[in-house]
Formats: sequence, structure tokens, C-alpha cells
Amino acid sequence: MSVIHGSQGGVRAMIGNLSAPWLLIAFGAGAALGKRGVWRGAGAGLLVTVLALCAFYTANIYVLGLTGHGPLGDLRFALASGAYFIRLGLLTGPAMGILGALWRRRRSMGIALAATGLLVFEPLAWFAYFDGHLSSTWDFLAVAIAEMAVGAVLSAGLVVSQRRSASA
Repeated sequence: MSVIHGSQGGVRAMIGNLSAPWLLIAFGAGAALGKRGVWRGAGAGLLVTVLALCAFYTANIYVLGLTGHGPLGDLRFALASGAYFIRLGLLTGPAMGILGALWRRRRSMGIALAATGLLVFEPLAWFAYFDGHLSSTWDFLAVAIAEMAVGAVLSAGLVVSQRRSASA
């Protein structure tokens, strides 16, 4: 994601700043281990979230050319630059991991649609957060429409899959 984000702004930066995919990583990890219990799902969500964020911020200092502090200094700088989001990941990782585990155990359509709904509703949340000021940027609109479309297609696919399973 850091390489996609780059250092120039525009559509690439908007894609690199999406939040929902980071949450879905933890959901997927929780779902993968969910058969073994929700606490394992929480642990998996926490682990993949923290690892993914640490990797993002470490890669980011190289993408942005902010190295030169020595290997440990670069790592310390990377982790300090991402500390806010890494701390948030300590909460969101286990929460999404638990949801993934619960989905795996119950095959709940509500939980699945909530997960894909993150993609649909994230752009609307950003729009509300910035009081609609993002609507004038084409980069935001292009990425928002694409993210919402992916979420809508995944949601529709879940519903169709559930109906086919129910009728079989």
C-alpha cells in the first residue's frame, strides 16, 4: 500500500489512504482461525493488523526517502511515524478478528454484509467527516466510486451465494 500511495498525492494517495481494506485484513485473519475460537480470531486479527501497519510504515520511509538514520534508527522513525495508527490497530485488529471468527462459526449474513459494508460506507464517512469538502476533488470521487462499487459487488455476491446455498 505504501508503494501504491507514493509521494505525489492524487488517486494513488487516495487508494493508499483507504481504511476499510486494513480492517478487512483482520476480519480475514479472524475468519481463517475462527473455527478454533473467537479469542484465536482476536489474536490473529491483532497480529496481522500490527504486522501490516508496521510493514506499511517501514516501507513508507523508503518510498518517501526518509531514511539515513541507520537500520535501527530508520525502524524507530518508521514506527514513531505510524504510532497513532498502530495504536488504533491494537483495538481494531482484535475487534475485526472477533467478527471474522464469529462469521466463520455462524456464517452470519449480517456480519458478512457489515464487513463488505465497510467498503461501501467508508467514502460516505470521509465525506461527512470533511463536511462535504472532498466532493470537489476528482481523485476522491474516483476512488470513492470504485471502493463503493467493490463493496456493493461483494455484498451482492454474498447475498446471491447465500440464496443459492439455501435453495440447494
